[in-house]
Amino acid sequence: MRLQDQLKEPAALERSLRQSLSANRNNLRRRIAAADGLQQTADQSASVHHFANVLFNCMRGGTFNDSYRFPRRDFASFINAHSTTVYASHRQWLEGQPESLTLAQLNQEVAKRNDIHLSRLALEYLPLSFSRRHGDPSRPWNRFDIHIKDEQGRPLYAYQGNWRDIFQNWESLAQSYPSGSNK
Repeated sequence: MRLQDQLKEPAALERSLRQSLSANRNNLRRRIAAADGLQQTADQSASVHHFANVLFNCMRGGTFNDSYRFPRRDFASFINAHSTTVYASHRQWLEGQPESLTLAQLNQEVAKRNDIHLSRLALEYLPLSFSRRHGDPSRPWNRFDIHIKDEQGRPLYAYQGNWRDIFQNWESLAQSYPSGSNK
């Protein structure tokens, strides 16, 4: 619906906006909770400070949408973007994988392929989301967008940071996501 049409019904537009804000707030809390960012203590400022620290670490390092689970199509797109040759060699195999995989499953299946190039790319693949380009989010002059859904509303797996961000911020986040082997 076009904005002009929506403005003709301000009450419906306000209701829709409030629902969207509530859903976004709940999704953010869920994402930060998965990284152990929700702690309640008698000191409210300490709880808020902890939430902000975890939030900023997640924004710098990304988070897993569904623990270590990701869609096969995203991994296939990653392979195609990084090596069309490797993609062409393994296209049928990629299409034959389950719609959803964990990192542990992926690594087991890739090992069976006995291809060092595919193995290297699989080890580089990180199905992270909720990341942004470098710049401290607490500084108001740093502007960036965090895209978590594609045009069809599906989760978007895209890491925009750099390796320094991964190592620096995942040093603490790894405690919340210790391993994909038991998923």
